[in-house]
Amino acid sequence: MNIGMRIEIRDGNEPTVPTAKRGAFFQGLVRTTDEQSEKGLTWWPCAFCGGNVLVDVYRNTRERCACGARRCHHTDTRRGIYEEGWRLNGHTLWYC
Repeated sequence: MNIGMRIEIRDGNEPTVPTAKRGAFFQGLVRTTDEQSEKGLTWWPCAFCGGNVLVDVYRNTRERCACGARRCHHTDTRRGIYEEGWRLNGHTLWYC
C-alpha cells in the first residue's frame, strides 16, 4: 500500500479559466469561478500527474486527464463505502 500527500498553498491570486468546460485540463494551481461552482464543477487534482481536471462533483462522471488517467468511482452500499480516484494503465489510486 502507498500513501501520498499533496499540499497546496493558495493566496487567492490563482488564475481562473472561465471558458473551461467539464473535462478541461490545467497544469498548476487554478481557481474555480463562481459560475463553474454553481454548475457543480471544481478543479480536481490528478493523482498520477498532479495536473487539475474540471470535474462534475454531483455526478459519477469519467473525466480523462491529459496524462491519460480516468476518474473512477467505487461504491459498497453494504459497508457504506464510497471512493473516488484515478485509474491509469491498470493502476488505481483512491483518495481517502
